[in-house]
Amino acid sequence: MTGSAAESAVTRQAEAAKPEKLGATERLEVISAPGIDELGQAPEVSKSAPPTEKVQFSVWNEEKTALLTETEDGSAALCALPGENLDGGVLLRWDDTLVKFPWRYATNYRAELKLWLRDMDGDRTKELVVSCQIGGGTGVNYEELHVVKKTENGNLSAYAVPQELWTSLASALKLVENDGRLYAVLGQELVDLSFITEKLEEDNVPERLGCGDWVRFAASAWSDTGIEVEAGVWMAGELLPVLACYVGNVRGHITFRDGEFSLDDLHLDVWEVGRAHV
Repeated sequence: MTGSAAESAVTRQAEAAKPEKLGATERLEVISAPGIDELGQAPEVSKSAPPTEKVQFSVWNEEKTALLTETEDGSAALCALPGENLDGGVLLRWDDTLVKFPWRYATNYRAELKLWLRDMDGDRTKELVVSCQIGGGTGVNYEELHVVKKTENGNLSAYAVPQELWTSLASALKLVENDGRLYAVLGQELVDLSFITEKLEEDNVPERLGCGDWVRFAASAWSDTGIEVEAGVWMAGELLPVLACYVGNVRGHITFRDGEFSLDDLHLDVWEVGRAHV
């Protein structure tokens, strides 16, 4: 069976399933969690020290401060500090303010750190949004998101997305069986996973779904406020190790208001036959 034919079969089977039997009847509520407070610290360098020429991360020698990325208008920039890769430590400049944050990061020529100016909370004042890649593998990235605001005393404070947000999202995912077929359910959406589970050995019985172990972010192309999010979904069981079987992803938007991050407009996608990693 070709890839397109297999996908069509999966679609027909999912449409034929009875959503009420599978629990796909309740509208998914917005998933929220309070952000982790982060206060910028005074760096041990002068304001004239940050470089202005961008350095490709893959050739950075870690011996001097290096400009990794900046906003399109040049008002904000993120610099790597010598010897602090992965252990935390970036230099953030936003307009005339220069601070150090203990953020982890690891990147290369394929995936750079990201900076956006977005009105995340709808107050008509833009926040600085930072996405730091801290790990990855073939075709996947794990990124951490920070929202930076200016304080009244001229400093910068930030909020990080907590693990609690992804734990709550994982709890909303359900793995159910109907007439010998396995389905993933998220709110009112369901997808048939049988074409993936048929590849597994007989003892590798999936028991649950999880997500949040790889996450990536992107600025929305349709709005100057939104940030899009994509989180990988995996199956696990007694003999099926966690993260060994990625089956798809949850995509949607992440918002920030009053110190709290929220996930909304969430959709569940199963990967095509060729991308399913078993």
